[in-house]
Amino acid sequence: MKAFIVCVCLCLSQISFAQNQKPQVSNLRVNVNDSAGIMYVYFDVSDAENDTLEILFSVNGEPGSGTVYNVSGATGNIGYPQFAGTNKMIEYYFDTLIASDRIRVTVYADDHKGKT
Repeated sequence: MKAFIVCVCLCLSQISFAQNQKPQVSNLRVNVNDSAGIMYVYFDVSDAENDTLEILFSVNGEPGSGTVYNVSGATGNIGYPQFAGTNKMIEYYFDTLIASDRIRVTVYADDHKGKT
C-alpha cells in the first residue's frame, strides 16, 4: 500500500511539473524617429519549454483615448514562428498623427499551449 501511495504522489508531482509556463517578454525598449515615421521596438522573450512562439504587437493611444493604431505593416520578430532570445526587434512605420500622441506599446508572446 505504501508503494502505491508513493507512486501516486510521484505521478501527481510530474503532472504539476509538466504544466506549461507562459512565455515572458522583458526589457522592452522603444526608439521613435518622428521625422522618418519609424518606431523600433526591442525586447527579450523567454519560454521555459523553448516552444515556438507567436509574437503580437500593439500600439494604443493614451489610456482612455480609445485610439488603436493599425500595426499590420510591422516587420521583424513578429508573428509566427518566432523563438525565444534577446534583442528581438520590431520595425513599425507610422503616419505623422502618431508623432504628436502619447502612446502605449505592448508586445505579447504566445506559445499556443493554453491561456496567455
